[in-house]
Amino acid sequence: MSIGIKYDYEKMREVELHSEEKIEYESLMNRLKPFHDWGGMYKIPQENLLIKEVTELAERYDKLSFSVYFEAKFTKKEMEQAVAYMPYFHRMCFEYDDTGDFTETICKECDCQKQIYDLEIMNQGSIKKSKVDYATYKHEGEDYSIISIPMYEYLSSNGIEQCYFRPIYARRDKKNPLAYQIYSENVLPEAAVISKENRYEMCSSCHNIEAKPQNTLQYEPYYMIEEMIEQMKPVNITKEYYGRDQLLVVSKEVYHMIKEKDLRANFIPIFKKI
Repeated sequence: MSIGIKYDYEKMREVELHSEEKIEYESLMNRLKPFHDWGGMYKIPQENLLIKEVTELAERYDKLSFSVYFEAKFTKKEMEQAVAYMPYFHRMCFEYDDTGDFTETICKECDCQKQIYDLEIMNQGSIKKSKVDYATYKHEGEDYSIISIPMYEYLSSNGIEQCYFRPIYARRDKKNPLAYQIYSENVLPEAAVISKENRYEMCSSCHNIEAKPQNTLQYEPYYMIEEMIEQMKPVNITKEYYGRDQLLVVSKEVYHMIKEKDLRANFIPIFKKI
């Protein structure tokens, strides 16, 4: 298992560090270099002491834009034992430099948001090839789960309803979708999906539930309560907000359909709560 460090370069450009902070920050960034993955992402083995150092530094200086996430590897047996899945696609598709906001902020206190417009992406790179490939992607700016046209057509022809997809367009062509976003407005009940990795708190302003990482420095699996396994739809979202967004949760049926066509599609398993 490895632990990931996500680092917001753009946000850090606006931050002024005092001399002591700057020395610590520059020293840490230099030691993180061998673990650079792509963009602002670093993958570090769980046992490496740098993980603890990054976490402690981020807690000491709130202005440092580090966040810790877990990159767990699961066996085929573990994946089959799961009862639901969270898409965690790796291929990237890119937004325009001057892309507007596709969401509206629901609450200024906890900063949760809701998507109100269809996404726009650039017709370049691997997304061009996706017109003939069964492929999965993530959105550059947000953690949206995106599939190619052939993948969308395959899922649709096998009974997955249109309400679980939103078309995605290039800016100059609003008639022909480039790809589709996996989407849902089916909200699971509170605590239907939980993990000890997070603590769950109610926002004092909007009363939405926020999931806040506890920095346990070890991966904690996600679990689904038994009564939800049969009740959930093909595509769902959690009631809880993880950061600004709710998590996307797909059924075993959807998971198998996507994996059948794209072996590189990555998912996080959700196990039955015992």
